[in-house]
Amino acid sequence: MPRDDLPFWVSLAHVPRIGAKRMELLEQHFGSLERAWAASSAEFREAGLESATVRSLAQRRSAIDPERELEELGRAGVRALTWHDEDYPPRLREIDDRPPVLFVRGEQLPRDELSVAVVGTRRVSPYGRQVTEEFASALAQNGVTVVSGLARGVDGTAHAAALEAGGARSRCRLAGWTSSTRPSTPRWPAASCTSSAAR
Repeated sequence: MPRDDLPFWVSLAHVPRIGAKRMELLEQHFGSLERAWAASSAEFREAGLESATVRSLAQRRSAIDPERELEELGRAGVRALTWHDEDYPPRLREIDDRPPVLFVRGEQLPRDELSVAVVGTRRVSPYGRQVTEEFASALAQNGVTVVSGLARGVDGTAHAAALEAGGARSRCRLAGWTSSTRPSTPRWPAASCTSSAAR
């Protein structure tokens, strides 16, 4: 993948209705996502996108500046990984609906191959919070890297518990990212992620 394509992977990841299948379709049809980003509605339809997706692309494209998206990531200390990148998790790459782009904060080490993703409801009960804390803490104390999406509730609880376990590693990995262009979406809990990167 051309490195110049990265801003367009990041930008297309923000467009509703554009997931793994359609991203792959665009890349195959246009040869690069930079070319896809500049395509006309007629060209999108020729590529095989249905009308609702073409409308979604047209509406969102006018509000997104690809270069600014990449700058926002850099300022936040976040890396964008596409499924072409060497650091993209090998097991995740094997699934049918793999995220085209992952947004990662924290260093990836060989020992992270032994990892567990802990995700769940945002409206976690007191009992659910307790079980999540015990589970994530036990994993971390036994050398397992805890991977969290950092949503409020189970995800964030697992991340915090792994860090509090002492000597643990916890990584922040998201399939979506927000910048100031999308104020209605919950933002990244930056301080918590910074802690994980230092572990």
